Amino acid sequence: MIWTLRVDFALLVVRALLTALALGLIAYGWRLRRSGRGRKLRRLRVVALGVLATLVFASAYGFFTWRHPGGVQTHDFYHYYLNAKYFPELGYFDLYKCTAAARAEEGRGPQQVRMRELRSFLERTIIDTAALGARCDEAFSPERWQAFRADLRWFDSVFIGGQWKKVLKDQGYNASPVWTLVGRPLASVFPAENGSMRVLARLDLLIVLVSFAFIGWAFGFEVLCIAALVWAANPLSRYFWIGDAFLRYAWFGAFVIGICLLRKQRHFGAGVLLALATLLRLFPALFVVAYGAGALRRWLRGDGFGHGFREFALGVAIATLVLPLLAIPVCGRGTDVWTEFAANIGRWSSITPSNSVGLPALLSLTSRVREQERVSDGAIRNQAQLQESRDEVFAERRPVYVVVVVLFLVFLWKALERVEGWEAACLGFVPILILVDVPAYYASFMVAPALLGEGRPRIGIAALAAMIGLCLATLIWWNEPFHWAVASPILLLVALDALLEMQRRRNPWR
Repeated sequence: MIWTLRVDFALLVVRALLTALALGLIAYGWRLRRSGRGRKLRRLRVVALGVLATLVFASAYGFFTWRHPGGVQTHDFYHYYLNAKYFPELGYFDLYKCTAAARAEEGRGPQQVRMRELRSFLERTIIDTAALGARCDEAFSPERWQAFRADLRWFDSVFIGGQWKKVLKDQGYNASPVWTLVGRPLASVFPAENGSMRVLARLDLLIVLVSFAFIGWAFGFEVLCIAALVWAANPLSRYFWIGDAFLRYAWFGAFVIGICLLRKQRHFGAGVLLALATLLRLFPALFVVAYGAGALRRWLRGDGFGHGFREFALGVAIATLVLPLLAIPVCGRGTDVWTEFAANIGRWSSITPSNSVGLPALLSLTSRVREQERVSDGAIRNQAQLQESRDEVFAERRPVYVVVVVLFLVFLWKALERVEGWEAACLGFVPILILVDVPAYYASFMVAPALLGEGRPRIGIAALAAMIGLCLATLIWWNEPFHWAVASPILLLVALDALLEMQRRRNPWR
């Protein structure tokens, strides 16, 4: 089945309805436990909750009828499989240029092509591919150039219609060198052919399943169901966008399993995995910071940093030192790879993606910006005007932003007064929402409040209710950028609710 927008809409309706039923069951079970009555009903409710969670999870994958022909998200694979495999030659900035040169050399592409120039990012330029020289300015050896051309032939065979025009105007390869440390060996082992690509495309599903198995081990069956519901019902990071891709969920697996290890007092392993998640996608660093802030809160109270803090810090330190060093020879560009990565990330700092969520994105939006998003055709002139408008709006509202951030951080500091280490780490989702312009497809980090619901059911219920709200917003403003704006206050309300609830009920730090 090819996953059309109509199918995606229908499945989102199904997930919203099933999640609403699950929310009712969870709230009902909470009341039953508080009353101490209805043991048989509680058991029946748990079974029903498991069935609903399974159905919602399966519907998130279209009941495992893969979206793309052949079951591969070819657009994502082009960027992450191909650029990782040939990273020594391509680096962060030459994927589109060398693609155009190779296709033109074989007579499969035009001699002149319109594309995004990745070093300047926002510019589009017309490049005379004949002027690039043999083997893309001699960056490739003859053997590697032939292999690169052969892999491009597979993408030619699977790209549909005018997909090349869209691909060459995208945003390039943005993985960290540590991601390349994982992705390049895999891409090098699996050739660019249908069967191998399907295997690689299923790795994300395996990572997600293993992550939820760890949640069941660390938190129990009911929290597993709630976390699966929150993850699967979340329309911001739904499968329609990032399913069948190449290691999109590597950071997610490291983050979730790291939290689970913290919950089970495996502090060293937790430190290693949360550091790995950070090195893969950067923003998970705030989970580590939140854990450290909780330990500092305890130390200031005179109780020391807490059991396991040293082991956790050691795990973070070792992973942070060793993994970047291991990435250097695998990336094949020497220590310059980190300089290139910094330059690549630096270009993002001046851009607010239209699909970002959180406080900065919310405060940079007005009706004028909404209209510009609607009419923008992706041209440099429109993109520049849109970003200029966003910057102007945010500059006007900066005092409001500072006040709101300070209030959230004060509430976070109070919430960290007496919590367990894993709870402090989970609260890292709050600074992500208030400090980072995080693209919506990373919103699967919202499983964090679902895990906090283990001892504080209201937080899990609020997170689940928020997912239903996000589904409704997406359905109401279907294909309209405005649903990103609606998503931000919904997520911020979940964050505020979690901070207030953590202050109401306090657990000793283990």
